[in-house]
Amino acid sequence: MDEKQNRWQRILLLQTGSVATLLLLSFSELPAHMLTYRSEGMLNLTGAAGLALVLFLAASIAALSIALSPDWKASPLTQRRALSLGFAGAAWAAGLALDLQLVPLTTPPVHLAWLTLGLGLLALSLWLLRRPAPGEEFP
Repeated sequence: MDEKQNRWQRILLLQTGSVATLLLLSFSELPAHMLTYRSEGMLNLTGAAGLALVLFLAASIAALSIALSPDWKASPLTQRRALSLGFAGAAWAAGLALDLQLVPLTTPPVHLAWLTLGLGLLALSLWLLRRPAPGEEFP
C-alpha cells in the first residue's frame, strides 16, 4: 500500500505544480480578458480554460476515490485523509483558475461562493488533520 500511496503523492505534487502554474497564468491573463470583453463584447478563451477544467475534474475524481474507495481502506486514516484533502485543495485551486478565466461571464455571487467554498475546505482540512484518527488516541 505504501507504493500505491507514494505514487499518488507524486501525482498530487504534479497536479499541485500544474494548478499553481495555471493560477499564475490566469491571474496574468485577467486584465487582457477583461479588456477584450469590454471593448469587443466577446470572451477570448485560451487553452488554459480547458486545462483548468481537466485538472479540476481529475483532482475531484482522485479526491473522491481516495476518500471513498474500498481499496484505500487498508491504509491509515490520517494518511488517506491528508492525501484526499490535498487533491480536494488542488481541485478547488483548478476551479479558481477556471473561474478567473471566465470572470467576465460570471457574477460576483459565483466568485463569493467559490471563495467561501475554499475557506470551508481550509477549515475542514485544519479540523480533520489536527483531529486524531479513531484508535490513535491516548488511552
